Amino acid sequence: DLPTAEVARSSLAGGYVAVVDDLGVAVRLSESLAPEHLALHVSDPWALQGSLANYGSLFLGPSSAEAFADYGAGPNHVLPTGGGARFQSGLSVATFLKATTWLDLEHPGELIDDTVSLASVEGLDAHARAAIRRLGGPTTPR
Repeated sequence: DLPTAEVARSSLAGGYVAVVDDLGVAVRLSESLAPEHLALHVSDPWALQGSLANYGSLFLGPSSAEAFADYGAGPNHVLPTGGGARFQSGLSVATFLKATTWLDLEHPGELIDDTVSLASVEGLDAHARAAIRRLGGPTTPR
């Protein structure tokens, strides 16, 4: 009798349940799927928590309902879907921060061989030449 019953039915039609023999298999499956929401309904959810990294949001134990996270406790409501939790996090304050990097090499000569090799493999000869030139070498790679 939900006002959104049709949406719920459609969503559930695309879901599934995986039954496994042990928690190790469950952890490996979960890490592979990288679910948006992962609820641990086991006797000691904290024992598994350290083995899991690929999830949008983790719910530990029977009292930690997703609704509390979305609307009450507030860890997050915008999460990676489609397995995206393998390489990205949910929306957070960090999403709106700009990360910058910097480089200050005292001895760039230690990196010249690797730099030239990798740049050449990628077909970026100008990068290889620029690294060599910075060290006062010829403008063509060896």
